[in-house]
Amino acid sequence: MHAKIIVLALILMWYVGVILYESFQGKQEMKVTKDTEEEQMRREMQKYSRVMIGGEAERLFRLLTYGEAERLFTYGEMHELGLKGHRRNYARALYWYRRAADHGFAPAQHCLGEMYAAGHGVEQNDFEAMKWYSLALEGGFAPTQFKLGQMHAAGQSVEQNEIEAAYWYKRAAEQGHERAENSLEELYVKGMNVKWCDTEEIKRHAPKMDDAETIRRYRLGAEQGHATAQFWLGKAYATGQGVEQDDAEAVKWYRLAVGRGFLLAQHELGEMLAAGRGVERDDTEAVKWFRLAAEHGYAPAQFRLGEMVAAGQGVARDDAQAEKWFRLAAEHGYAPAQVRLEEMEKRRSLGERIIRSWRKYRMKR
Repeated sequence: MHAKIIVLALILMWYVGVILYESFQGKQEMKVTKDTEEEQMRREMQKYSRVMIGGEAERLFRLLTYGEAERLFTYGEMHELGLKGHRRNYARALYWYRRAADHGFAPAQHCLGEMYAAGHGVEQNDFEAMKWYSLALEGGFAPTQFKLGQMHAAGQSVEQNEIEAAYWYKRAAEQGHERAENSLEELYVKGMNVKWCDTEEIKRHAPKMDDAETIRRYRLGAEQGHATAQFWLGKAYATGQGVEQDDAEAVKWYRLAVGRGFLLAQHELGEMLAAGRGVERDDTEAVKWFRLAAEHGYAPAQFRLGEMVAAGQGVARDDAQAEKWFRLAAEHGYAPAQVRLEEMEKRRSLGERIIRSWRKYRMKR
């Protein structure tokens, strides 16, 4: 009896073993088949990409993993920011960001750069931060372009370079990055080092204040205290572009902008005061604002200060000082100042000829 039970048990064990073995083999065959299908798809994509312009097939293949990368990135965000019931955990965030970044997901690469730059969940490392930023830049990620612009503008971890900053701000702005647009405007129309700045350059980068939405956006920024927005809103009122022309309103916004040291607002406020537009004419105060802008290298303000000094308006007349300001503006390529210098030179030459002629006449007598 016992022998029969043992035999039956052995037969049952053998039968179960066979079933388990076949099941295991089936799974292995499925895995091989799946891997083979993926490899085949990859080869077909590569073959097709040879006849597609710009590697569209390769980009299509990458899209197959985009959803997975986005999911991994979302996990990283939840741990970094403490969202959806997750406690803030930088180490876990790094883990998920890295997995998403391995798929070439630019937002994850950018976030890794941010975490290395700030030392969140990892030892602070500027070199590692730049490595991840560079990878995100390859993907054309606008927030990284904006970040690099900020770094160049401030000289943070890289050499300070306003030209490089403007380049990256422009790249981001072209993708609709609003903060990059504002920062680009700041670089073009504000700053203490503006010897390169000329009116044509400013016109090329001036915002088009000809629609209600743009005016609304700039008014919101102006009310929040942004000098760039205050200046351009004042300019809109001064010219009647996008709003009803109102000199008093223009002066109001220019005054707010000059309170924040905005260079072009100083010049425009001087013009309004000198002409008595929107405010009682005051040559002395106009000279004050022209001088502030002129001393920071703004050529139109240097020219206007020269004119005021030459005419003795709001300041004692001084031809030597006037010529000094005209010359500085001319050196910056400001055409009206160059013309004025030529006129002064002609008058000087004429005066010298008259004096020489008078001396000769006196000697003959």
